[in-house]
Amino acid sequence: MSAVAASAGEAARIAALHWQLNGSSGLLLARPPDPAVDLEEIIAEAVSQVHRQGVAGQSVTPAVLSLVHELSGGRSVAVNRLLIADNAALAAEVAVAHARAAGADG
Repeated sequence: MSAVAASAGEAARIAALHWQLNGSSGLLLARPPDPAVDLEEIIAEAVSQVHRQGVAGQSVTPAVLSLVHELSGGRSVAVNRLLIADNAALAAEVAVAHARAAGADG
């Protein structure tokens, strides 16, 4: 199941309902990258080139990552760090909203 939340509070409510219905199952929360740092076109090109080269199996991911790094002029490392920090901030926002909601309920 997937859902889109408009705020940290809404994401916290979705998470709480998810855990209520599914016990201890996992939940994936992510924020899409800012369009200014999006590497989607570069990633698509790297995947296409790797596919044309006949790379298969466990070799695909490292080949794509290497090519993305090359095609982006090394910018992909900075973008990945930014995505990690942005998603960590999102997780913190949702955790605070969840804690507040739990405190209000208890």
